[in-house]
Amino acid sequence: MKKEGFLIGFLYVGIFIYLMAFIVHFFFQSFIADLSLWNFSSGWQREIALFNVAVIFLGISALVKKEEKGMRLVALFLIALSILLGANHIISQLLAQQLVLLHTVGAVVHVVVILFGIYALKS
Repeated sequence: MKKEGFLIGFLYVGIFIYLMAFIVHFFFQSFIADLSLWNFSSGWQREIALFNVAVIFLGISALVKKEEKGMRLVALFLIALSILLGANHIISQLLAQQLVLLHTVGAVVHVVVILFGIYALKS
């Protein structure tokens, strides 16, 4: 695989993850809220969904331009975002003192993104 192959793969994975997050936060708001400790709020969830659209466009634009520096910058952004969002899910899970599916899955997904992103940047 070419040097930037893992980086491109990482960006595709990031786009996919944020597309899935958009779908659940936009179309399945009550369902996703029921899996978390956080209360249901259609306005907040719509805002999260729209933020996910912005992240998707950022990833797509990096792939379209095919400039390694740009792809690396977007990868760093996705890693930083996963550190922050993953920490938020971990804190929520720890405060719950019981298994909360959304926070457990969210934490695991973000840890995987962080590890894959670091590997992609080092390749």
